Amino acid sequence: MDSPVARFVREIGDEHLMQMSPARFDDAMIRTYLESRPGGRSFTAEQIDLIARFTRGLPLAVSFTATLLDGGQPVEEACRDIDDGHPSTVISQLARRYLVHAETREVQDAYPPGDPRRNDVTKILALALAYGNVRDDPDLLAALWDTSDPLATFQDLARRHDFVLPGSRRLHDDVRDTLRTDLLDPYRRLRARPVNERALNLFTTRLADMGGRWPGLDDQLGHAEFTTALLGALWHATWISNQDGLDLLTAILPILAAAAPRTADAAAAIVGQFTGTYTPDQERHLDQLTQRRPSLFDFDDLPDDFRPRRRRTATRRARITMDGLAAHPTSSAEDEPPLGQQGDHRAAIHILRARLQVTDHHDAAAVASLQTAAADTTSILLRQAIGTQALDIADRFIWPDSRGMAVHSEIGLAAAKIAAGMLPNHAMAWRSYGSALRKAGRLEEALAAHDQAVTLEPDNADLHVSRGITLQDLGRVEDALAAHDKAVELNPKYSYGYTNRGSALQALGRFEDALAAYDHAIALNSNVPVRHINKGVLLAMTGHFDRALAEFDTAERLDPSRSGEARAWAGAILWHRRDAAAARDCFARVRGHVKGPTPFQAAELEAIALCGLGQLDSAEQYLLSRMPQRHIGDRADPTKIYDLLADPPLPGLDRLRAIIDNGST
Repeated sequence: MDSPVARFVREIGDEHLMQMSPARFDDAMIRTYLESRPGGRSFTAEQIDLIARFTRGLPLAVSFTATLLDGGQPVEEACRDIDDGHPSTVISQLARRYLVHAETREVQDAYPPGDPRRNDVTKILALALAYGNVRDDPDLLAALWDTSDPLATFQDLARRHDFVLPGSRRLHDDVRDTLRTDLLDPYRRLRARPVNERALNLFTTRLADMGGRWPGLDDQLGHAEFTTALLGALWHATWISNQDGLDLLTAILPILAAAAPRTADAAAAIVGQFTGTYTPDQERHLDQLTQRRPSLFDFDDLPDDFRPRRRRTATRRARITMDGLAAHPTSSAEDEPPLGQQGDHRAAIHILRARLQVTDHHDAAAVASLQTAAADTTSILLRQAIGTQALDIADRFIWPDSRGMAVHSEIGLAAAKIAAGMLPNHAMAWRSYGSALRKAGRLEEALAAHDQAVTLEPDNADLHVSRGITLQDLGRVEDALAAHDKAVELNPKYSYGYTNRGSALQALGRFEDALAAYDHAIALNSNVPVRHINKGVLLAMTGHFDRALAEFDTAERLDPSRSGEARAWAGAILWHRRDAAAARDCFARVRGHVKGPTPFQAAELEAIALCGLGQLDSAEQYLLSRMPQRHIGDRADPTKIYDLLADPPLPGLDRLRAIIDNGST
């Protein structure tokens, strides 16, 4: 009758020791397993104890040790101590010992004729080199092994080696990684060259076939089998020759970095596996295309085969320099690119150049590069990359500057135009384009852009507010109010919507309703200075001076650097009250701190403050210098502040009004 241990060993035979749940063999199980193997031999208690301590009872380690013992190694040699004793280290070192042992027996021709173990090491090394999932790719396995029946060959190999996993048709990860490291030895690498050449030919043929079916870049990158073949070709080309791999990487990485960043990182990780084997020139070239990943980098986007494990050095990710772009090969129209079309490659180079130019603060050059890229490609992926990058540039230039002023920028406008063209279904791109056009004074075009944004996202409250601001600049205040009403209907807690609704109501002379809107905005968020300024201006316009001054004080307390408008109005109230000294104190704190709706309106308040300080010539020159920034949205000047300063008359104020009315002194 079988013992429980013997029955256990027999039942796990075809399942393989590595497929067990995390368990460890005790001494009795190790003895039963070793003595039950074909040609099994007896071991002393001391030898079993040595094997148990060395293997830590790990099933796969026991199996590896048995293989070495079957090959004639003494127990003491097979079980030499390993430094740290971590399970993965034990497995790795045993795999390395097995490789040396098997190679030695092949060289010595130690296997009898017809022994199936004669070519095991070649098959195992080929399996370690496999890129992709050989379980679902029998053609790849056939190419690696140069056999017509890879499944039968695999089953035969798996019966002899527990680290060959029959279910997934792959090697145990620690064994595979150890063998790959050892294959970097120049002699072993040369020995594996025929294997890599057959695999490369297979992937190259597949790429040519798929390139015919999917000539467009978007289709190619949209099919996993294409990117798998592309990365497989890179992997096996690099095994054949470092330079072949670098040449292929140089050809494909720019377009991957622009259109498929995760695949670009996977490509960089592949060549990173060969670190330490490159010449100094090759290493410099690699550094122009990639960089070492920081230790805390997220590796979830990499294939399983290329995620660094505990004992590995850090791998690489894509990071192309200007020198790397310059190294990109120039191809004639007749050349067939390995990925996409010639125009796609040119566009990718310009996209990456623009990224580097932005990093170096050459934003105008970056916009020009994106314009060139847009003319070179019809790829949706690349056009999205162009548009996204252009939108980032636009949003840095067309929104308020460090003083909170809305400024016009030719760079921002050009970038926003590219973004809207490349991202025609992106509402925020149209919004940015509309805002850039508004700040350039091209209000009708701006409204058309905002209309398009609202059409794309009709439930986005922010888009309705942006459209309403442009309508108010056009003098269509009723329509502006309707847009702001829609915004707060969509989002009743949208404080910015209530602020702009109040502005429209104020422009219509509906002061009580405007005051209620400002109060609503402040109730939702009281820490925004402009809301207190707007409320204070309205209170000043309606003669509630004490309440207005309190709002202006609140605005200054919240943000002294942006309280110039509040100080200008407070100075006007104090001047009107005949407190000239306090008024001058307020005017002295205006310059450089105005957050105006437009640059010209801000300049107007700053000129008024200079006039209040008795610096009339400076006020006139300053206002005249800002006249080119004036556009149609500035026609509603702050009339009430002039009324306050006219009683008693502020010396020189009429000369400023003449500039406002006539555009000159």
